[in-house]
This record gives sequence, structure tokens and C-alpha cells, in this order.
Amino acid sequence: MARSLIGQLNYEIEMLEANRAQFQKLIDARLAKLRLYHSLVWLDSVCAYISPETGLVYSSDANSEPILDDEQAVHVDDCCDEWFSSLSGKDTIVTARCRFQQRGDIA
Repeated sequence: MARSLIGQLNYEIEMLEANRAQFQKLIDARLAKLRLYHSLVWLDSVCAYISPETGLVYSSDANSEPILDDEQAVHVDDCCDEWFSSLSGKDTIVTARCRFQQRGDIA
């Protein structure tokens, strides 16, 4: 009887460890998204956000919140000329800084 109890306890411990690992992955993913959210810079003239760390441009929803979907994000170097010509002076400077930072030209 003690052996079956020990076996059951070991099984439960294994299941808890597996759940803990799954929850940790979920927590890590949410924290990464939260860090990204706080690092984004709003580009008012094109209603989008840019990540200075990655150079990815994220569109915004109807409430001007970023849509944090890397599948839909576009690297700033891949944006079209029309998009760049729509940037305000301030947003052009922000975007240029991000592009230079990506290339390692500035810190």
C-alpha cells in the first residue's frame, strides 16, 4: 500500500512540474510582450508603433493600441515610400534613429 501511495505522489509531482513548466512558458511570453509594449514608440503621423530594439513597425487598433502580432509587423526597412512620405518631421527623426540603431550606427 505504501508503494502505491508513493507511486501516486510521484505521479502527482511529475504532473505539477509539467504544469509549472507550461505556466512558466506562458508567463515568460506575457512578460516579453509587456516589455515590448513598454518599449514601443508611437508614430502619430502614421498611427503606428515602432520598436527601437527590433525595428518592427506595429499597426494600431481603433483605440490606438498596438497590435502586437509579429506576423503582421513590418520591419521599418520594408516600409514603402508612401509610408515614409507620410511621416511627420518628428516621426521621421524617431524612425531614422531606430534604423540607425538597428545598423549599430548609434547606441
